[in-house]
Amino acid sequence: FGGIGFAGYQSVVILCAALIGASHGFLKYNLPHAQTFMGDCGSQPLGLFVALLGIHAASVPTTYPLPILGFVLIVAVFLYDVLYTLVKRTIEGKNVLQAHREHLYQRFLIAGGENHRRTLEMVETYLIITGIAGAAYLHFAFSPSQTLRQMVFVGIAAAALVHYTFSVRRAERLSAEPPPGNSKLNEV
Repeated sequence: FGGIGFAGYQSVVILCAALIGASHGFLKYNLPHAQTFMGDCGSQPLGLFVALLGIHAASVPTTYPLPILGFVLIVAVFLYDVLYTLVKRTIEGKNVLQAHREHLYQRFLIAGGENHRRTLEMVETYLIITGIAGAAYLHFAFSPSQTLRQMVFVGIAAAALVHYTFSVRRAERLSAEPPPGNSKLNEV
């Protein structure tokens, strides 16, 4: 890594770039139509890599007590989607262990008429926003005097997640509405 020390936040950024590169390489062969299937042999190592990235982020030497929050922000879209879906299904009395299509990205996909590219672009946008916010948070994690700046990045990531939720709900609402000109009033 040349002059970049592996013990600092720079290594987290490098590992995130490697994860993005590997995922993007997979997507290259699966857009617009899937040509290969990742399956468990691909998704589980990616999940392990993300977990190891979190462990590494938590071990970054800093005097600030919350470096792990930077990692949480980086993967916030994934964590939020899972937690949101689990809480929603629990509140609705559904079996959380049963297969379903209720994750936010799945709901957006269904509402958008199975438009995978549109769904990917939307989710990728939120991943980029929270990823940058997490990396910026980690950049300022080395100085307790930078707490206000860190909280700004937490706020940006939180706003992106709220916007993600409302974007999905809006898409569902729009897909449930009849197209203009098809109302019963026009038939009379």
